[in-house]
Amino acid sequence: MSVAESVFSRILPGSATTTTSELGKVGAQVALIYGSTWVLWKLVRRVAAKKKTSSLESVAGPDGASLLAGHFDKLFSPSEGWEFHKHIAETYGGVVKLSGPLGEKTLYVFDPKALYHIIVKVCSSIGTD
Repeated sequence: MSVAESVFSRILPGSATTTTSELGKVGAQVALIYGSTWVLWKLVRRVAAKKKTSSLESVAGPDGASLLAGHFDKLFSPSEGWEFHKHIAETYGGVVKLSGPLGEKTLYVFDPKALYHIIVKVCSSIGTD
């Protein structure tokens, strides 16, 4: 009997020997519970965060994102990705607010001057007081 089987035989009452199929079922149940709890937590946070104002509210961005993938499915799509990049660049400029997975707000920056400011000026000043 392996270590995992001996541990799970203590957890699962009424069986002195635990098969790998039972271990797989327990692992699947644990993964399902964990995943469901994580998704529920993200949704609750999203609803609660809508009441707060965000600094990203003033940044323009496209509407109509899916709940699970946000705009990332269009942004990284092999078939329509470049068209989406062209659309947001022409419509919104170099700094765009996009929706990430589960409605997470993300800032997408592709303006060279803004990137210079963020990377060189802001990041180099972090940790220096």
